[in-house]
Amino acid sequence: MAKHQENQGFAPSSLQSERYFQTMRSASTSALPNPHASEWYNPHAGQPRAEARIAAMPQPQQPLGAYPSISHSHAEGPVQAASRRLGAQDVEREARRLLAEERVLAGPQVYTEGGEALRTVRIPSALISRFVALADPNTQRNIETLGLLMGRLTRDVFTVSHLMVPKQTGTSDRCDTVDEESIICLGWIHTHPFYSSFLSSRDLHTHSGWQSLLPEAVAIVCAPNSDPAVGLFRLTDPPGLKTIINCRVPGEFHPHASASGESLALYTDVTHVVLDGSAPLSVDDLR
Repeated sequence: MAKHQENQGFAPSSLQSERYFQTMRSASTSALPNPHASEWYNPHAGQPRAEARIAAMPQPQQPLGAYPSISHSHAEGPVQAASRRLGAQDVEREARRLLAEERVLAGPQVYTEGGEALRTVRIPSALISRFVALADPNTQRNIETLGLLMGRLTRDVFTVSHLMVPKQTGTSDRCDTVDEESIICLGWIHTHPFYSSFLSSRDLHTHSGWQSLLPEAVAIVCAPNSDPAVGLFRLTDPPGLKTIINCRVPGEFHPHASASGESLALYTDVTHVVLDGSAPLSVDDLR
C-alpha cells in the first residue's frame, strides 16, 4: 500500500484487500488477478466483522503525523507517469475488474462498519471512460478535474443517470466548483493527474459532506498515470465519517489519528456499487 494511503487511513474491504495489499506495494503494471480464480472476490461469501478487517491491516511504517510532502510522496512511487499512462477505456476496464461487473446487478447486501445497510448504487460503466476523456486536457497539464454524480432512487436502488462537470478551478492537488448549485448528488468523481487513486485529507473532508447527507455517496478517483488507475471509495462508519466531520485541524493536507495517537481506518473501497454497461448516461459539461 502506498505511504500516502496509509497516512490517510485507507482500509481495503475484505473483498479487495488482497489486490490492494499486493499491487499497491509494487510498481508492477501486470494484469489484475482474475476475480474468479481465487477468493479475491466472492459475491456469495460473508464479510468478516469490520473490527477483524481493521485489526488485520498492516501498520504504517512511517511515524504518525509524518505526512509525506509532495517530494516525499513522489519518491515513494505513488505514480509512474513516465512508464504508465492509461487511456479512458483502459481506466474503465480497470474499474470493471475492481467491481467485478459479472455479479448480479442487485448484488449482495452490504453494511457499514456499524452494521447499517447500504443500498446499491448503479453507475453506468461508460461514466468513468467519458469522464477521463473529457478531463484529459487538464490531466496532461497536471490539473485536477471534478464531476458530480447525479441520479435517482427507484425501488430502493440508486442509479446515476447524469454526470455534471460544473464550472471549476483546479491545480495539481485540488479542484473547486464555482457558483455551486443546490442539487442532490449520489457522489463525486475527480482526477489525480500526478498522484495515485486515493483520498487525500482534503478529499476526506469533501466526501464527509456528501456522505453525511447520503450514506451511499461514492467518491471516485481516476489516476490515468498511476497503478491502480481508479478507485471507488467511501468513509468508514464508524470511525471515519465522525472523525472527519469532527476534525478541526487547520490546513488542507494533514494526517488523522485517534486521541491516543493510533492510526484509524478512515475510508475503504466500496462494495455496494455496480457498474452497469447498459445504463444510459447524460454528460453535462458546464465549464
